Amino acid sequence: MPRFASWLGQPDQFDWITAVLRERGVLRATQWTLAVISSISALVPVTTMLSTRRPTAEVVLVDVTAAVFVVAVSVFWLTRWPTRVKSEISGSSPRHASRGGA
Repeated sequence: MPRFASWLGQPDQFDWITAVLRERGVLRATQWTLAVISSISALVPVTTMLSTRRPTAEVVLVDVTAAVFVVAVSVFWLTRWPTRVKSEISGSSPRHASRGGA
């Protein structure tokens, strides 16, 4: 466990990765890639709903909600790059995880 705690305590690379992507001119391509990958995952709830012979109202509601959420995430990736704070809130930063007292 000490190794894991040590890893969580290391500074993240958010600024470095963002700077490298920007300097190399691939930030927009990265946004598109992430948007495409996330939008493909919208096929999961749609396929679930379509593969059910007679989906109940609850199944339709959950699947449509999931698909709308995934599309919203895709739109987010197409319109902006997350800030450090948004990245930390989403839990994708080790620095955020170490603050949680885990």
